[in-house]
Amino acid sequence: MLGLIVGASYLQAQGLTAADYPAKMKMVAQTNGELQKALKSGATADAAASAKTLAGLFADVEKFWAAQKKDDAVKLAASARMGFAEAAAAAAKGDAMAAQMAAGNATANCKQCHGLYREGNAQDGFKFKAGAVTE
Repeated sequence: MLGLIVGASYLQAQGLTAADYPAKMKMVAQTNGELQKALKSGATADAAASAKTLAGLFADVEKFWAAQKKDDAVKLAASARMGFAEAAAAAAKGDAMAAQMAAGNATANCKQCHGLYREGNAQDGFKFKAGAVTE
């Protein structure tokens, strides 16, 4: 019981709880859409800003999964974070192709994690699979 209380306190201190997680993922989806649109149109400055935002969002996601003690999800979130940071750096240099490759690789991590820890569909909504989180 103490572990749950300490874990919940840790998550609240980090600003991301299981209840907040879906909203964070919606921010990720929206920002990734903005990133893809910017890359397709060649607006690398906008792409750099979106990719940098995504890297920050995934830093929060990484902390969330670390608190849940899900090492595989931590690695996937870290890889996504680093991929979006790489995309931001490439876009800042004006290299849309490299940014698109890095963003694509980062997004592959998202799909893997969703396959492991998420269930549902776009019509009915998504939720954590049973046992995925402790709170």
